[in-house]
Amino acid sequence: MKTAVRYQSRGGNNKMVAEAIGEALGVKAEPVGKGVPGEVDVLFLGGGVYGMQIDEEMQRFLDGLDAGKVKGIVPFACVGIVKVPIRRIKSAARAKGIRVLGVAPVIKLGFSHEAKPSVEKLREVGEFARNIVQ
Repeated sequence: MKTAVRYQSRGGNNKMVAEAIGEALGVKAEPVGKGVPGEVDVLFLGGGVYGMQIDEEMQRFLDGLDAGKVKGIVPFACVGIVKVPIRRIKSAARAKGIRVLGVAPVIKLGFSHEAKPSVEKLREVGEFARNIVQ
């Protein structure tokens, strides 16, 4: 099963989650600007919320999703309290005819800009990712 991990991250939290997923699956996590490497069975995709919106680069990536290249998608996110990125990723995937295969455990960080995902949460997300691709 071919998998890819793409993320959008300004503060580094979603990058940390993406790297934990990539490490668990033995693939390199890349920013959304890298696009999708050919056809993939499962794309793990995550990003953040900025002023109640997703980042413009993430929106462009979502607009360019292609059901001919991506068979299934699994959203992930670090959030304060709102799950805007999860909803946007799921909605964009479904609009393109891409199956949503599950949602990674959402990492809630509250309102602190200094909060980081715990080692335990990163392990949990990695384990979740391994279960999805098995």
